[in-house]
Amino acid sequence: METVVNPWQIENSCSGTKIPPNLDPTETCDLTVMNLQTPGQPLELSCQKTFICGTVTIDALSVSITTEDIFLDNAATIQNVVPPKAANGNDGVAPGENGSDGASGAKGFDISLTANSLLPGSSSSLTFMSQGGDGGNGGAGQTGSLSTNPKPANIYFTTPYEVQLHGPQVSNRNIYLYS
Repeated sequence: METVVNPWQIENSCSGTKIPPNLDPTETCDLTVMNLQTPGQPLELSCQKTFICGTVTIDALSVSITTEDIFLDNAATIQNVVPPKAANGNDGVAPGENGSDGASGAKGFDISLTANSLLPGSSSSLTFMSQGGDGGNGGAGQTGSLSTNPKPANIYFTTPYEVQLHGPQVSNRNIYLYS
């Protein structure tokens, strides 16, 4: 076991070691150690071999990864940096005026991952989490003002027939109620 299984397991698992800096990045992409921060811009990677170990956090508008071979450890996860909260709405100004709606939250990024084959020992699953940003809060409305118009007279009827006989409402002063 120590001469066959353990060396194979070390060779075919994520061990936290970094790809040597002298390798061409188009040859080998270890997403665990690469700078994947391109805020507001798309991120496009094309590599011969790609390794995803543990949780990889990306800050980009969209992500496209094309690779010949890929290795995914059992906990391989790609997630986004959550966009900031959107702008709040404006408060109402005049008495009775509503506040405006807050802005919609930004969407999380989309991903395209194209790989021709899994490397030996690779998991066959990848977790992808893309969380959008929170929307802004709505603005506060203003308190209404007191009306100077006289209150309408309430006319009460005891049956639907009496309402029908009285006819339709013709102004805001004639409110017909059935009780």
